Amino acid sequence: MMRSLTGAPVIRPLVPLLIALSILGAATSDARTARQLGSRIQIDGFTVSSGPTDTTEWREDEKVMGLNPATNDAEESIFDSRWGADNDVSQIRLTWDRDTLYVGVDAVIWGNNVLVWLDIQPATGMFSMFGLNSWRRGFAFSGSFTPDLMGATWDGNLSPHLVLSHPTPGNFNNVDDLQAGNGFRAAATFSGNLRNRAMEFAIPWNTVMLGPSGGIGSPKVAVAPGDSVSILPTGAVLRIAAAVTGGADGTGGPDSAPDKTGCHVSDGNQPVTIDNFAIIPLDLNDDTGFGDGGPDGVADWGIAPSERVTFRFQPPIRCKPLESEKLEVDRPAFAPDRGEQASFKFDFKLRLDPNDPADQLRSVRVSATVHNLRGEKVRDLYFLDERPALDQRDPCITGGRLVCSDVWDGRDNVGRLVPPGVYVLRLILLEPFNSRLTRPIVVAR
Repeated sequence: MMRSLTGAPVIRPLVPLLIALSILGAATSDARTARQLGSRIQIDGFTVSSGPTDTTEWREDEKVMGLNPATNDAEESIFDSRWGADNDVSQIRLTWDRDTLYVGVDAVIWGNNVLVWLDIQPATGMFSMFGLNSWRRGFAFSGSFTPDLMGATWDGNLSPHLVLSHPTPGNFNNVDDLQAGNGFRAAATFSGNLRNRAMEFAIPWNTVMLGPSGGIGSPKVAVAPGDSVSILPTGAVLRIAAAVTGGADGTGGPDSAPDKTGCHVSDGNQPVTIDNFAIIPLDLNDDTGFGDGGPDGVADWGIAPSERVTFRFQPPIRCKPLESEKLEVDRPAFAPDRGEQASFKFDFKLRLDPNDPADQLRSVRVSATVHNLRGEKVRDLYFLDERPALDQRDPCITGGRLVCSDVWDGRDNVGRLVPPGVYVLRLILLEPFNSRLTRPIVVAR
């Protein structure tokens, strides 16, 4: 038996509602979300019409990136890739119906890969791709962007993969790497430097919700006898971004869409932080009558996706490369067996503007380690710690005692006091050049 959003059986007659929704879907199916779009959107790896009689492709109002409303500049340039126009993401496309989310990515990936990330369940997906058991790449995510799903393909591959974040106890890097036909449809047509090629997905809402939810998926609710729709979290919001990446494990990439605030570099071995994304509310309206006039847990029908798109940072963005400098330690030597510890601080070469809205939201990821003179790591102080770029100093927290992460207490990774001697503090700013600073610290007895 189908159940309502509250779990109770549906007993009220909804045939008039069904008729009204069907009329709405039919009236707007050419360009807007509807109850059924599968007959229009062909998952064939082409998002641009292939001929004058082809009416099955995507529409203008299903583009995520258009023109900046303030400057009238293109929100996604085809000239911003550090590897040139032959490795560039040019557009993300998005729409949906009652059962399926449709995603398209226009790009050129000559000999490389393209990825598209989708985040629909806050704080439950991938925090980075550095340690994934499949599709390990040099990307970290920022700004509350934790993708639950990732579409991925490589140049020449016709059948893209869908990667679902599926953390297990003790392993937050576990993903399920699915091939087309296993809960979704997909196609790609990338071939060298040929233009007008794309990666497309038709992902049932049930599969969209399979990631960190532990396989719960998306239940259904009856809107009339014999008719049902997929249920999402009430008020669901989708965040989405895409990027070109190198083909090898651990590689970063030369271009992302929408633009990120940091700078891509030509070196594909350098890690990349994705801190910008498009934001699309899926459920603002009461389409079923179950929402008491507000969100009802069903992806809205009859809306143009492009009209709902906002961004964490409005593109296009002039990137600002952040490099660390002035790593300072508060003392040349300390005695940890007396309860002493060494604290440190660092700064950036580039000064940010506290009045710039983008700089106010900009963040950085920093790692700090301690090594002996043989180069062996003795302590991980923190890894990819995310901090506001305007004030990257460590926020010490008073909770009975002062707790700071920008300190070393003279102990190794298992809590033992290290032998006296000279050690090296190493600080790494993730991007754009894996900026590194080192300072010696003497441990005394």
